[in-house]
Amino acid sequence: MQSEDGKHSILKMFPTRPTWARTRTAFEGNRYSIACDWRGDGEVFSYDENRVLLRFRNEPTPKTLMYGWIRLPEFVVFSENGSEALRFRRTRRLPRQLFPILTAGNQVGQLVQTSPFYTSYELDLANGTKWKLRLPLFTIGFFGTSSDGGRLLFWLKSHRLWHLVVEPKYDSTVLLASLAFIHREYLRHG
Repeated sequence: MQSEDGKHSILKMFPTRPTWARTRTAFEGNRYSIACDWRGDGEVFSYDENRVLLRFRNEPTPKTLMYGWIRLPEFVVFSENGSEALRFRRTRRLPRQLFPILTAGNQVGQLVQTSPFYTSYELDLANGTKWKLRLPLFTIGFFGTSSDGGRLLFWLKSHRLWHLVVEPKYDSTVLLASLAFIHREYLRHG
């Protein structure tokens, strides 16, 4: 099967790196790490501020490591003082999984899994910014680009520890929580 531009349609399911990621163009940004265990509990640590910014976990806590096959627990993010900041809840399974991002019952964005291989996501924030987040297969370096030119890089230090750099202009709690959620999904399927 070929599309009108001559490329095979199956190849469109695999993300390609943007030029700035292929050429390894350096950029300044805020540095974080996301640690997550197999049950989905973890934290986001800021290297620049030298403190834990967010903690997260699944609710209800899964009883086995094979959670999510029938019912996926909600992903809840807590601020540093322990209050609930964000909640990710799956509302659609097929054709593309949809996860609204809620805070105090109000939707502040949504995350859509755009690839059946769990390698690409789209994040639509309430402020109008859209992110495309790509996790190419067989690599340890992942990337994201926003609709208005923002960049972020994240890579695996180990399977349960990711490091990331976000341009300061685009840094937000919702973006960090979304990356933590993608980390949980990566562990769940990887």
